[in-house]
Amino acid sequence: MISQLSPTKHGFILKREEFLEGMTLFLYWSIPSFFFALLQKIEGHNFPSLYIKSAVEEGIGPHIWNIFGSIGLVFFGLTIIAPKFKFFRISASQILLNTYAMGALSIGLMIGNLLIIFESSRFDLWNEILLKISFFLSFTTIIIINFAIWYCSKIIGKEEQNDSLIDLFAKVDTKIRLPLGLSIATLPIVFFYFFEK
Repeated sequence: MISQLSPTKHGFILKREEFLEGMTLFLYWSIPSFFFALLQKIEGHNFPSLYIKSAVEEGIGPHIWNIFGSIGLVFFGLTIIAPKFKFFRISASQILLNTYAMGALSIGLMIGNLLIIFESSRFDLWNEILLKISFFLSFTTIIIINFAIWYCSKIIGKEEQNDSLIDLFAKVDTKIRLPLGLSIATLPIVFFYFFEK
């Protein structure tokens, strides 16, 4: 059992280069969006600062990230149920990868927006320290959650080969695979049901 589910054999553990690739992708999306958010500060008759402000507000909204992340997780669950059905695997990988990019974009916009708010607001020293600590912890958590989405995309997106994750799923008994896949696929649906209540 230990040999069959070995994380190094089945692609659960990624190489250093693969992690660097994920971090680089994050920077490609978050850094330009950070500077885009700072464009709100430019004031001028011909400069569309209000339009940029609206775009930043729309980009920060977490709803689209939640929806597409959930769809990606549904396809991830379906991949576990039917690992040989290529459409589920590719859909899961691509949707989760794009969700990760959207998350990086939103994070860059949020940080840029908060920088403008901090600059224009006046806080007591202790309030400012507490706010900065809480924002740092919040952003660290958000970045880790977003990176987990990329990780799921990466491990599910690897091409089928001997001892791959897909190969592991195919070897697991249907009695185990079906409830596991259904749990992952239905979790986002249940979440939205209770969230809407």
